[in-house]
Amino acid sequence: MKICLDYVTNSSSSSFIFGEPCKYDWSIERVGRFCQEIEISWLNKISEVEYALKANPAVYKELQQIRANHDWERKWNFETYIMNPEEYKGRLKKDLELSNTVRKMIEEFTDEDFIDLLVDSYGIKTLEKLAVGKPEDAIAVLSGALVLDCTDFSNNTEKRLSIVKKELDSPYSANLIWEVLEWYLDFSYIEEIEENKMPFCEYNEMYEDLKGLLRQWPRQFDKENGPDEEQKLEYIKKGMACIHKYLGQIVVASELECVYLSPIPRDIAKKLKYGCTHMG
Repeated sequence: MKICLDYVTNSSSSSFIFGEPCKYDWSIERVGRFCQEIEISWLNKISEVEYALKANPAVYKELQQIRANHDWERKWNFETYIMNPEEYKGRLKKDLELSNTVRKMIEEFTDEDFIDLLVDSYGIKTLEKLAVGKPEDAIAVLSGALVLDCTDFSNNTEKRLSIVKKELDSPYSANLIWEVLEWYLDFSYIEEIEENKMPFCEYNEMYEDLKGLLRQWPRQFDKENGPDEEQKLEYIKKGMACIHKYLGQIVVASELECVYLSPIPRDIAKKLKYGCTHMG
């Protein structure tokens, strides 16, 4: 699986590619089940931490009040109380034993990410719904506005294709398939590579495939006199074929980061052999 949490600096975009190129062992449902496993692991850990915090009623009450009031200043103080108790200067009485216990419990997570979700009642409720719903719905934890099975165009439901059409027609959004190709394969630089006659690309099969696709792909589908719906779907088929051949099988992409569940993608990246999170 390959991960990038954004396409350009100051963006909050997300993209995920599951499965090895040219293979057929991943499906949208399998991606959903994978996401549910992650969601359930977070919920279980949140329950464990809540149980531990109940040993100190004042601390547990503080957690409940932060959740109820969405008070981020108190949230930051609460994080300091748990993670760096020696620096805490709030009204709670220090409980080093409790702080040590919780730190050990969440050491597998990024501490700030975990506390962000621990104090977020809306995020927890959202996570609970996703964890027990349909697997494909659980992909929302990755904030995927576009979910495509690139192994077979016919595997994608009409509902998902309508999402693709909406993205293509949107005045504020470039085609996300274009973004995926551009981000991972330097898709937009093919012409520049050709002009400068870079030798490593001269007889490269990927270069030839992308060059041919680039010449047919409209830069902005929302322009007047752009391609009709049938032409757009043809472009999408060709783009999906390139993604499957060179990148992977299932694409989850969006121009929006999942605000309430943003710690989850970062946690997924930590668990991967290959993965990263960064801006720009």
